Parts: sequence; structure tokens; C-alpha cells
Amino acid sequence: MSHTLSFAFILDSEKGQRYWWPLILESMGWHSFHFSAPDLPDGRGYYHYVHTRNPVEVGPASISPTPFKVVWDEIFSESGEVLISLWSAILPDFNVDVSIVSDQKERSLHVFLYLDGAQLMGYSPQEVKERLRVVFECAKTLYQVCQPCTGRAYWEYAGDASAPWAFFGKTPDAASFARFRHRFQLEREPQLVIHKLPNSDHLFLFDPIPIPKKGGWDFISLLEG
Repeated sequence: MSHTLSFAFILDSEKGQRYWWPLILESMGWHSFHFSAPDLPDGRGYYHYVHTRNPVEVGPASISPTPFKVVWDEIFSESGEVLISLWSAILPDFNVDVSIVSDQKERSLHVFLYLDGAQLMGYSPQEVKERLRVVFECAKTLYQVCQPCTGRAYWEYAGDASAPWAFFGKTPDAASFARFRHRFQLEREPQLVIHKLPNSDHLFLFDPIPIPKKGGWDFISLLEG
């Protein structure tokens, strides 16, 4: 099991998954991510499904090749939670996962973008930066499409989330700096990088960024060439 880079967006919306899934899939397509897996015929890919009306009943595992129509039928039924793998048409063998989770108690939706940390391991620093750049571009687009919402990015391992290190639309406070520095055992406080977004909002990012490696962490700066 490897670490997972998670982008979590909380939407203030009364609209359901039928409304949001087409927007999310379309916006991911703008960055050349599609459902069709490179090792399968067009229109077939991988997904995971859990029936929330009966949590014991679990849909096909993500290792099962599935036509998109089957996935859409599950989405349209709105009887559970769907996680879909999307593949890059530009970077070889590079994929992300997207999911929507309904929070009935808070009456909100959570949109997640996931990247398996193994897809950043064993590559040159320049290749890692390019993969991170592509994923961040996807995340920034999702944040804008899902307005009004807030978002953050963090590493997750076996369901345990580490200190967030990217914040969408909300300036990190002093406690966020402290948690990040303590979690990753940094000798000094990270630099705060601010990216202006097209909707006049901002992405706040700690630099350098932690990258998982065997037995620990590496750090890579997006400010360096």
C-alpha cells in the first residue's frame, strides 16, 4: 500500500450527483483525462462502487474492466458512491481517481481527486514536477467548477490523513503551518506560495512539497526550475 495524494472539495450545493458528475468528467476532459483505459477497448475502464443503502453490498472492484454505460447507470441510480479512474491521454500510464460522496448530515457534497503516490516514485525531479503540475491544474479546474466550495490537499495512508499542505480559497493559519512542519519534521517553516485563480480566488501552497519514498519522505520545490 502506498500513500495517496488527496484533493478534497466541500461543495455548498443542494444538487445531487447526477448534476455534478457530467461537469466533473467534462472538466477533467479539458486536461485530457478520460475513462477509457489504455489497455482496454475504447469506452471501457475501471471503477469502484459502494451501495450506501446497503453498505454490505459492494460493486465491482476497480480491477474489473467495465463499459462506461454500466458506470453511468450506477451514477444515475444515486444509490451509492462511485469512484472512477481517469487516464491521461498525454502522460503514459498515468491516471487519477475521482469520487463524489454525499454528506446527508451536513447536506453537502464532497468531491475527491486522488493520485496514487507510487506514480510519483522512481521518476526524475523534473518528471515529478510535471506530474504534479498536471494534477494541480485538474484540481484548480475542479475547484472553480464546483463553486461555491472550499478545498485542501493532503497525503493519506490507510485512511489516515496527514497535515494539509495546499488550501483552496482559504488562507492557512498559524496552526496549519505548525502541523505541517511537525508532521514532516521540517527544520524550518515552509514558504507559502500563492497562486491567483481565474475567478479572483487563490490557491495557497506550502513549499517544498512532501513526496513519499520508501521509508520516509522526499521534498520537492515547485519554485525551483
